[in-house]
Amino acid sequence: MANLTSILPLLPSYDLQVAPSILSFVSDKTLSLLAVPVSYIILSLFWEFIDSHTFWDAYKIHPSEEVLSRNRVSKWETLRGVFVYHAVSLAAAVALTWNDDCVSWQGKEAFDVAVWAQRLRRAQAAIPFFLEIVGVDSVSWAGDSGSMVAGLLRGGLYPTLTETKFTSDGPLLHTQFAQWELDLARTIYYVVVPVIQFYVALFIADTWFYFMHRLFHTNKFLYKHFHAIHHRLYVVYAFGAVYAHPIEGLVVDFTAFTLGITIAQLTVRQAILFNVLTVWKAMSDHCGYVLPWDPFVYLTANTSKYHDVHHQMWGLKNNFAVFFGFWDRVMGTERLVPPPMAEKQMKKQL
Repeated sequence: MANLTSILPLLPSYDLQVAPSILSFVSDKTLSLLAVPVSYIILSLFWEFIDSHTFWDAYKIHPSEEVLSRNRVSKWETLRGVFVYHAVSLAAAVALTWNDDCVSWQGKEAFDVAVWAQRLRRAQAAIPFFLEIVGVDSVSWAGDSGSMVAGLLRGGLYPTLTETKFTSDGPLLHTQFAQWELDLARTIYYVVVPVIQFYVALFIADTWFYFMHRLFHTNKFLYKHFHAIHHRLYVVYAFGAVYAHPIEGLVVDFTAFTLGITIAQLTVRQAILFNVLTVWKAMSDHCGYVLPWDPFVYLTANTSKYHDVHHQMWGLKNNFAVFFGFWDRVMGTERLVPPPMAEKQMKKQL
């Protein structure tokens, strides 16, 4: 007669293999290095096309003439600054990944899903205990039923979910996972965990960016010699998003995103997506438009209009964060509307 050896189903074996590159003509490492500058170029061309036409003018934050009258730097000068910024950042990324081949592995997915399914099975063991606290004898309720609900009430014991494996010691009876456990485990592995990782990465990056960005404003030396360059743009446009001193770019931007990726333990491919999304967000913040279909409007209060406040003379000490409004609210630096005299002063400058 077979023996029931464990209430936990066995974990499957796995064979790790190098995953093929996302794109057949370029390695994932090269793609990870080029993702930021290439996506920046593509989005810059897109927004320049939009700026050169009038069909979205109704959504502009500032009239086109303000770009020429209020900005202290031409678009060509901005373009040169952006090129230097990306060249320095790319060199730093190459140095950081010099000894890392950035290989992705595959073949362990079923094992990892099963690990989560085991965790779900272990968690079910607490169900009878908590129900007993409120006076419910869930094990008695379950009886001898073979239903999934009865298995839950018994604390993850499913007598009908078994299989016999024959070994040199004779037949051994092992439990199996319920289909709902595997489905939920896959959802956790493929959806919940990556989403949490992304939010952790964004929060870490946003935290570093907020406090360092604020420091570059409150410290007169740092502002005068570094950050003031970015604020030559009072009326922002998309490709001016990273018009900044390259040293500041490394200390603030590059470090923020590197910390986010590292602490959240993003994979190479997750990091590529993360970097592309951060480029998209940065350029969306500086695009000069408030678009009703902009996805960031529905994901965060920190939008293009929110960041535009920071580029006005009356908002230089406000809205420092890049992804969320959390730190600005907590630290008392959030501003959503101009002071009473700001609009009159702006009209006089035109």
